Amino acid sequence: MGCGTWPTRDCGGDSGRPSLARRPLAVTTVSLWLDTPYAPCPSLDRDITVPVAIIGGGISGISTAYWLSQHGIHCAVLEQHTVASGATGRNAGFLLEGTVPDYPELAAAWGRATARALWDFTIENRRRVQEACASEGIDCDLVSCGSVVAAASDEELAALTLHADMLAQDGYACDLLDRRAVREELSGAGAFAGGLRNPRDHGVHPVRFVRGLQRAAERGSAVIFENTMVRAIARDGSTWFVVTPSAVLRADHIVLSLNAYTSLVDPTWTNMIQPVRGQVLATGPVGPRRFRHLFYANQGFEYWRQLPGGEIVLGGLRHLAIQEEVGTRDLLHARIQDALERYLRDLGVPSSIHVKHRWSGIMGFTPDRLPLIGPVPGREGLYIAGGYSGHGLAFAFLAGRMIAQLVATGATEYPHVLFPQRLIRM
Repeated sequence: MGCGTWPTRDCGGDSGRPSLARRPLAVTTVSLWLDTPYAPCPSLDRDITVPVAIIGGGISGISTAYWLSQHGIHCAVLEQHTVASGATGRNAGFLLEGTVPDYPELAAAWGRATARALWDFTIENRRRVQEACASEGIDCDLVSCGSVVAAASDEELAALTLHADMLAQDGYACDLLDRRAVREELSGAGAFAGGLRNPRDHGVHPVRFVRGLQRAAERGSAVIFENTMVRAIARDGSTWFVVTPSAVLRADHIVLSLNAYTSLVDPTWTNMIQPVRGQVLATGPVGPRRFRHLFYANQGFEYWRQLPGGEIVLGGLRHLAIQEEVGTRDLLHARIQDALERYLRDLGVPSSIHVKHRWSGIMGFTPDRLPLIGPVPGREGLYIAGGYSGHGLAFAFLAGRMIAQLVATGATEYPHVLFPQRLIRM
């Protein structure tokens, strides 16, 4: 899951006429990650001018602020609720290598060189997360645990085999697992045809990471405003205006770091970033340890992991109500939550281990399942980072660096295929 929430509506380009925001989005579920004391930053209560305004305080927005501070560029982050309270704080904490399209699909669509560049982007993203945690002293349970993709059918296993072969050819070796090996990884549970293990993947506490990054950005040149709803944005000449209930912010650049909520700010993105709801639950501590790795199954429709404290986080089964689980409302889906608990028991977690948290999170899916990161064509000073298609942690930290480079220098070494112009028809 991707970034923070910010439900507003744009003025519709450069007309200069601000439009009223939609009603604030209600947050009704609390994730395991967010169920912790937190003292929010003040809201924006005075007019200010900054070089860069960042709308959305999820991992994309906070990482952009962090990287801008590395350039010495002042910025303000505006978050409707609290930092990491959107999809950033509602995913399963999978810091993965790779894209949603598998490697053969990626190479077929964009060519082998671009496929390698995109895969390398996610590897660098993980490396820079590790470096930031070390340099900034961020304690976020970052663990190198590897991942296992479990194939629910022989057909899925054949696709994983081709995927693994092509990855190995380009230097990204993974381990193919047979039926017995996957069963051993799952402590005897499940009936999968086989799987693929990537030993390089990591687990992370996403809220601790982003809020640690927030503190690092604030030590630099960033200021964070929480509980601040944007009523409108507009542009007059080279200046952008962000209107809140209590103040107006002026900026040379705006970064839309809203992921699934982007079209609520700017209708341009309605058909390019679809909001999709996911369901997740978490148990109390389970021992002895049952799952050493991050697990995906059934083409990613189910996923789970065991945390360092013993809790199990399990999400997915969206395909049981795929037409219903759309939109930006934070809702529990009773049928899916019941199915998730049955799945948990099928994985061998005894009924004596109770579910402690249930929550939903809103992901933003693009038509080609690649994120949109970069300048918006025809709208000078406007940038976007979102559309992560359920793999926000794989891209979003480095996405912030990419946006910061573009703001600071007008250029970036990262793949331009991620620029939104690939989907925009001007």
